[in-house]
Amino acid sequence: MAQSESTSPLRFGIVGTNFISDWFANACLRTDVATPAAVVSREAGRGAEFAARHGFDVVADSIAEIASHVDAVYVASPNLLHHDHAVK
Repeated sequence: MAQSESTSPLRFGIVGTNFISDWFANACLRTDVATPAAVVSREAGRGAEFAARHGFDVVADSIAEIASHVDAVYVASPNLLHHDHAVK
């Protein structure tokens, strides 16, 4: 189904700054239906570098902080944290 001109891309928050997060952000940037909008990182410097590399400004250290900036969240944190991050 093609996206209509009046529909905005789905804004994704990305939890984690690993290589899979890079892949996901790059995939979003290659489509008109999704865009990376925010990143959650335990390390402020890594989060800021990741956001700059992908062209967005919102960097936080908790999922709650990005809630008003995103429509959905991609969880790419370490596996043992997936459940807790998905619930948040």
